[in-house]
Amino acid sequence: MDMSDQDITNLVRQMAAPPKEPTYTDADVEELVRMHAGGRHKMRSEAEILARYNLGRKQYKQLKLSRENNREQQQMLYAELKVLGWILGRKERDVVMEING
Repeated sequence: MDMSDQDITNLVRQMAAPPKEPTYTDADVEELVRMHAGGRHKMRSEAEILARYNLGRKQYKQLKLSRENNREQQQMLYAELKVLGWILGRKERDVVMEING
């Protein structure tokens, strides 16, 4: 396939052009609203939060005891546990002691 310089230039310009703005119909917008309005973001109950907190503590202990390089996982789980403890109304010092204990 032979392309002239003009064809190559046109192809490069076409590829470098910014993409066209998407157009949404009313039906698309209604579908998007319907998808997000279905109660997807309901609050967790206190029992669910406590269960996740206790499960996270067990997972954190397992990560601490493993020999793998999982520092990032530990930090993420530690932060989640501190937030869950805060949601449960516990003092930060108590949460830290429970996590590390």
